[in-house]
Amino acid sequence: MISTPTLPTTNKYRSAFRVFLILALTVGMYACGAAVETRDGKAPTTPDLSSVPGNSYYFFSKAEISRQSGDLEKTIYWLNRAIHADPESAYLKQELAYIYLYEEAYEEALVLVNGILEDYPENVDALVMLAGIHQRQGESKKAADVYEKAIAIDPSLEKIYLILGSIYMADEAPQRAIDVYTRLTHQSPDLWDGYYFLAKTQKELGDPAAAEKNFNKCLELEPRLLSPRFELIALYKQQAGSAKTVTIKEGDTLYALCRKIYGQYSEEIADTIAAANPHIRDIRILQTGQTIQFPPLAADMDAATREKIISLYKGILADFPDNYKAAIGLALFYHHTDSPSKAVGVMKSLGEKSLSDIGVVQTLFQTLIESKEFTDARIVVAGMLEGAPASSGLHYLMGVILDETGEKEKALSHFQQVTEDTRYYENTLVHMAFLYEETGQTEKAEETFNQLIRKNPENPKFHLYLGSLYERVKAYEKAEALFSQGLEIAPDNIDLMFRLGVVFDKTGRKEAVIRQMQRLLEKDPNNASALNYLGYTYAELGENLDEAQSLVEAALKIKPDDPYITDSLGWVFFKKGDLEKALEMLEKAVRLAPTDPVLLEHLGDAYLQKGDTQKALEIYRRSLENSAEGVSEANPDEVKSKIEQILEKEQI
Repeated sequence: MISTPTLPTTNKYRSAFRVFLILALTVGMYACGAAVETRDGKAPTTPDLSSVPGNSYYFFSKAEISRQSGDLEKTIYWLNRAIHADPESAYLKQELAYIYLYEEAYEEALVLVNGILEDYPENVDALVMLAGIHQRQGESKKAADVYEKAIAIDPSLEKIYLILGSIYMADEAPQRAIDVYTRLTHQSPDLWDGYYFLAKTQKELGDPAAAEKNFNKCLELEPRLLSPRFELIALYKQQAGSAKTVTIKEGDTLYALCRKIYGQYSEEIADTIAAANPHIRDIRILQTGQTIQFPPLAADMDAATREKIISLYKGILADFPDNYKAAIGLALFYHHTDSPSKAVGVMKSLGEKSLSDIGVVQTLFQTLIESKEFTDARIVVAGMLEGAPASSGLHYLMGVILDETGEKEKALSHFQQVTEDTRYYENTLVHMAFLYEETGQTEKAEETFNQLIRKNPENPKFHLYLGSLYERVKAYEKAEALFSQGLEIAPDNIDLMFRLGVVFDKTGRKEAVIRQMQRLLEKDPNNASALNYLGYTYAELGENLDEAQSLVEAALKIKPDDPYITDSLGWVFFKKGDLEKALEMLEKAVRLAPTDPVLLEHLGDAYLQKGDTQKALEIYRRSLENSAEGVSEANPDEVKSKIEQILEKEQI
């Protein structure tokens, strides 16, 4: 809800000057001149000079006209003229500081704001602006200190409490955030925002009773609010039982731990554990020493908590019948708490609605599929298909889910039920084409991509997809034709330019590769892939090695832990004869990608050049093993030849 707002000025100054400008441009009046302060805070008593060149009002008016027309350069010029004419005006300095902030000229804004505060140390507008500058410069502690000073002077600045609380939370100082939000609830007891953020912080700190009280206070003040209700649902689910924290020991498996803690294992339980441990990439692959939280399961809830959750979901749906997030949540809650008939009833209804309202499918995608909660997504979509068995949107979603979970043939069967007259058809064809390729049905993949091109001849991404397919099956002539056709449609398409360069490389046309990557870098100078490809090509050719090093180092700055760019830099050093640096970089590349046969071959070459034949032999053999597994493109015959030469020479 809160983001860094446009920094406010007091209504007194801003409204007065806006009125003044309108009047000054028509009949000319002095009544609004109080907006320009003198050092003692009193309004000047001189006659109206708003239309006289050299007067600050005149310059300010010119600045406002420039601002309205979007000419910020002239706005800055005229505001500087106005300040020169009236150097004691805090308002004029603030106006110029706002422009500098908009232009991200923070140092210039800082000079002006500090100047105002030297003369008016309790000018709240200037303090808020100063805090905002610190915030934008990443100096959160300075920002917080200045915001604290501002609300000490003017406790009614409600929005500043919220900004200050968010700073403390971002700086992992939740107790200070609680203090700020508590002060806001005392200052503005009828403002729900303070109670809401206080409750969220209390929930995060593990004080569910206080959090529940303050979420409910929000709803007393604003009964139709959605966020506090969803927060309460999450809170009650969290309170359903006591979570267990387990440190993984050698030999532990997720299956065994679930059997021990819950008495059972299922994919649904595994997904629940994954959701409770978002920092772990794959919850099914445990690492010794990991700390994992095993949350309580919905089925273990007491009846009172269960009823609170159902009541909240139903309340949301009573107020907002089209809140599909709540409907999906209720359906899943019924499903997980052994109320399958009720779950199916909600899901069937959602399925029927999906036929006329795209929002159902969009919400499903956003709430479950994007967050990779595929088990729950599958449950809901399967239930919805009972209510709408011909829904293209639901078949599309089920296809996506099954594709993501590795059930390729089942995914294809659902994609095939998406009809051509729906919005999902184009994306469905793309999925199908890739699935055909993954399942070894190359001809069907080719035909599906061609179908996409026929339907959308001006869309270059389909030329890219089909060209890449041809490249993968080594039909380089066809790939080159597709990429070239795509570039006729979109001459500046970086992906097409890059793939065409790669095809040139794979067909042995190194000079064409160099020209293509140079053209690409003219369009996109910071393209790490092109920088690396060009640098590596030079290294392979043994030419322009200093330039090659510069190119690859530039790529590595953009992608510092990329194993292939790291390897390229090692290969440049190898070609330059600097074996020490070459080995350092090539070893690092292999640590980053330990099974890539090309990287292993390069490392073996470096050890062979160093004279360590035993080490080279060991690494060549690893390269050969991984080549057999098809980890990446490599030339196993060349590696075999190197092994044979070592064995023959060493007579092993």
